[in-house]
Amino acid sequence: MKHIRFCIIWLWMAILFLLPVSTYMAATDKTVKVCPIMRRDGHQLRHIYKEKLNISGFDLAESFSLRQASCGGEKTCFKLGGTPLIRDTRQVFPNGLPEEYSLIATFRVRRNTRKERWHIWQILNQYGTPQVSVIVDGSKKVVEYIAKSDQGNVLHHTFKNREIYP
Repeated sequence: MKHIRFCIIWLWMAILFLLPVSTYMAATDKTVKVCPIMRRDGHQLRHIYKEKLNISGFDLAESFSLRQASCGGEKTCFKLGGTPLIRDTRQVFPNGLPEEYSLIATFRVRRNTRKERWHIWQILNQYGTPQVSVIVDGSKKVVEYIAKSDQGNVLHHTFKNREIYP
């Protein structure tokens, strides 16, 4: 369980702190809405909020037609299994990804999976070349973030520590 917390914390840190450093932002008069407004009855919002909220984002559980599993209480859980979840990027993100984004995920892995290397998330281009990857390497106990820019520059960061420093 400690390894899972480690992976989740460092994944969150990678996305929160690394992406703004690795991308640029241009100020324009025109606002482009890339993320749709999520439904109030979405999986993660159903039990948390009672009032009407306008939260933008993508419900990947809905996009991949995941079925809820029983996990007790008011928690929402999905049993993924070993089959890769693959969709055309345009199906999941019809307007593309915004310049800045966050990926938030919590995983409970089986004991035999803790030593494996697996992708939490990966986006491939039309030629099958990875453009963005978030990888958990259980044998090394690290989380890796890899992104490739349109110019061909590659950002590869490995998160090794369990501690979070301000």
